[in-house]
Amino acid sequence: MALLVYSIKSALVLTLLYLPYTLMLRQESFFRMNRITLLTILMLALVLPMVDIPSLANPEQPVVYEMQQRIMLMTQEAETTSMSLAKTTRTFSWLGILALVYIIGISLALCIRLWQLFRIGQIIRGGCLWTDKSDHATIYCHIDDVAPFSWMRSIVISESDYKPFGREILLHEKAHILNRHSIDILFLTLVETVQWWNPIAYLLGRSLRDVHEYEADDYVLHQGISLHNYQALLVKKALANTSYAFANNFNHSLIKKRIYMMNHPKSNPWLRSKVIARSEERRVGKECRS
Repeated sequence: MALLVYSIKSALVLTLLYLPYTLMLRQESFFRMNRITLLTILMLALVLPMVDIPSLANPEQPVVYEMQQRIMLMTQEAETTSMSLAKTTRTFSWLGILALVYIIGISLALCIRLWQLFRIGQIIRGGCLWTDKSDHATIYCHIDDVAPFSWMRSIVISESDYKPFGREILLHEKAHILNRHSIDILFLTLVETVQWWNPIAYLLGRSLRDVHEYEADDYVLHQGISLHNYQALLVKKALANTSYAFANNFNHSLIKKRIYMMNHPKSNPWLRSKVIARSEERRVGKECRS
């Protein structure tokens, strides 16, 4: 029961923090800042539900104090309701059924993720023609027409892709490895497992994967690769069939968004200060009205 209550609180935190991101930052080309923001949201969604709210309450900050009091009141009401339901003579209460469904769901989600992780390990080594170790990764060249992807320090590429497009693809996958995007995916998977029922968690996951691709594309273009040729390669590889849940795929979905970001002028660095200033103005305004 406690795990179910934690999941609900975690989903509430994630939703409240992710919505402002979609309004202010999602369309901007602050790739590193956006990635840090999304990871911070995931971290807060895991940590804040475990924080003792009453111990943080400060009457000198009316808005924060009022919000904390409301959350505490909602929590107390939920606990009171749970206690009253627990005292009923019914064998299976609705709350008990929900808790059981949640436990089954989280177990299935965990099993699926573990199986997908196991399959990636099999795919990396299965059908490999040759391997080559570089400073940052191990390249596995396959005889099969496998879609290029990377996981941790491993890069998988088919022989048919390596000969004509090897440099572009390897640079892209190297960017994923240098930026440790696989660690982000593991962290995201933890949150998605806890909140398997929350669609906002999957929307945030899609946003994080998109930012990973934007970062990798930006890295490739800064290595001297032609923008036109690289975009043509993305379109060509977009139709390849791949569904590696954990891996960083070269032909990631939403190609139009990636091409748009490559052509989109870099966002003005002053916009970061503008976003922060707007948030501060809203906070001060709320305090004055209170």
